[in-house]
Amino acid sequence: MIKVSTPVGVIIIFATAIVLFGGVFAYQYFAKPVSLSEGQTQQTQTQNINIQDVKVLSDSAIISSINKLENVQLVKNAKGVYEAKYPQMAGGYNVNLISRGDLNGDGYQDAFVWGTWCGASCGSIFTVILNKENGILDTFRVVPEGFVSSSAAQYGVKNIVINNGIISMQVEIPAYDGLVTNTTLNYKLAGQNLESVNQTAGWKTHTNTEYGFEIKYPSNKWRLTIDNPMTSFLHRMYIVAITKQDDFAGSVGLYIQNGDLDSWLKDKAAHTRETVFINGLQAEKFYFGRDLKTDTSFTYVFERNNLVYVINTVHIIENNYGISDSDVSQILSTFKFTN
Repeated sequence: MIKVSTPVGVIIIFATAIVLFGGVFAYQYFAKPVSLSEGQTQQTQTQNINIQDVKVLSDSAIISSINKLENVQLVKNAKGVYEAKYPQMAGGYNVNLISRGDLNGDGYQDAFVWGTWCGASCGSIFTVILNKENGILDTFRVVPEGFVSSSAAQYGVKNIVINNGIISMQVEIPAYDGLVTNTTLNYKLAGQNLESVNQTAGWKTHTNTEYGFEIKYPSNKWRLTIDNPMTSFLHRMYIVAITKQDDFAGSVGLYIQNGDLDSWLKDKAAHTRETVFINGLQAEKFYFGRDLKTDTSFTYVFERNNLVYVINTVHIIENNYGISDSDVSQILSTFKFTN
């Protein structure tokens, strides 16, 4: 047996304790999972796209997804439009509108994209990009009801809005003699298809038998009021205002007065004028505002039986005043004559 002096034994015991304590501490430190501090977001890379916040789709993520789906390379041109050339055809592909919103109710931002291509003929391409919880982007083409392969030459899509899973597209459809019909088409995602939705189902209907017309408005959080011409404008025979209950802007107003379009237009200076069709009815569309970039308030005038039916809309973009163009378009699409 080897004898160990007392001082040496103490040193050995102390060193052993240090080793054991250090091993336990190291195990606890390296084995404990490291959590992200508040405000940090773990970065996920999918489809060669770096997405720092999977709840928001960036332009780069959307364009990269379309590049992979269509086998193209979209590049922003001098006008800010994403364009590309198909390798297999002489024509090109442009991304015209990108709208973001939750399409499938999972709380994550998705995208709906309208593009056009032109080769021997032109056509529309609609693309859905679903942003899944883990950041994987599911990208596929869809064909809305009512659109055909050559719709790019037939439809002019002016705006796309996603609200509560509903895609609302404001479109202009040529009628005849160069005239156009303005309407709103509504869709919802069903698998990898788009189903048409009647957004005005359940709306309230205001009908006037004396002047033979009706117009609908949303039943929830909206109001319709009838003004007395004797206390406002003596030359106006009937005045209606449709507003949101929390907005007194009077965003859609309708009034009727005697006469024809020329007498109504006298002493008025319109910046623009065009003939359009709304719900199959011919109307004259006027713009009396200052700048279409900040104010999209329009006036629509219908003639019938020596009466003019005037519908004014109010939407001042820069002040967020009035209701949206999408709401205006839907309300306008319900106006019709009843006799």
